[in-house]
Amino acid sequence: MDMEWARKSAELAVAAAQAIMDAVAHQGVTPKELREAQRQVVADYVFGHQTIESKADDLANSMATTGDPEFSRRYVEGVQRVTAEEVQHAARRYLSAQQRTVVMIRPPSAPTAQGASVSVEQPRMTKTVLSNGLTVLVGPDHQLPMA
Repeated sequence: MDMEWARKSAELAVAAAQAIMDAVAHQGVTPKELREAQRQVVADYVFGHQTIESKADDLANSMATTGDPEFSRRYVEGVQRVTAEEVQHAARRYLSAQQRTVVMIRPPSAPTAQGASVSVEQPRMTKTVLSNGLTVLVGPDHQLPMA
């Protein structure tokens, strides 16, 4: 991949995202856009709770992260009450270019936004091809506290 192309693509993506945020801040959202977003949040919640395991996982995650096992249910109920004016107010308050933080995941040798290069030490890997043709790569990763 051409690094200059990748850098330009990243810049265009950031600019396009900021343009959308600016439009919401200045023009707001339409009633249809708000309804669709609210419907999507509800659908994600409902479809994400189809099994007892997913319900239990949601309760545990809500409890662990907020101290309230019913947080995600209340969150979805709250999203359904949001108005277009509240969306626009939040966009004006939080989505300015001056307050944004941009994070990009790049290949180890890709240029950063300032043109510098980031290098990531690659762990030593052993490659084994099993009798059924499956290739297995094994190597240490000391960035995570697990084996």
